[in-house]
Amino acid sequence: LRRSLRGGEISPDIIVSLAEVAGCCQRHLYKEAKEAYMRLAIGNAPWPMGVTMVTFHDRANRASISEGAVAHVLDDETTRKYVQMVKRLCTFCETRWPIDPSRMA
Repeated sequence: LRRSLRGGEISPDIIVSLAEVAGCCQRHLYKEAKEAYMRLAIGNAPWPMGVTMVTFHDRANRASISEGAVAHVLDDETTRKYVQMVKRLCTFCETRWPIDPSRMA
C-alpha cells in the first residue's frame, strides 16, 4: 500500500477516504471511521455488490441499478485486500484504545 501511495498509483478519491478513516481513528471517533470505511468500500450505490435481480417483478427504475453503474474499490483484488487491512487496523485501534462509554452511541 505504501509503495502504491508513493508511486501515485492510487486514485485521489481513495486517498481522501483513507485519510478520513485514519483521522477518525486518531481522534478515537470509531463510529465515524466505520462509516467512512463503508463509504470507501461499497460507496452509496443502492445495490453495491452487483445484486440486480432481487424480485420476480421487473421494476421501472431497474436500469439505474445495473451492474455496470456500480463502481467501488472492491472490484480490484489488491485494493480489496488493502481496504480490508484498513478495517482491521480500525478494529485494532478500537480494542487497543477504547473510547469513553458515553461516546459509544
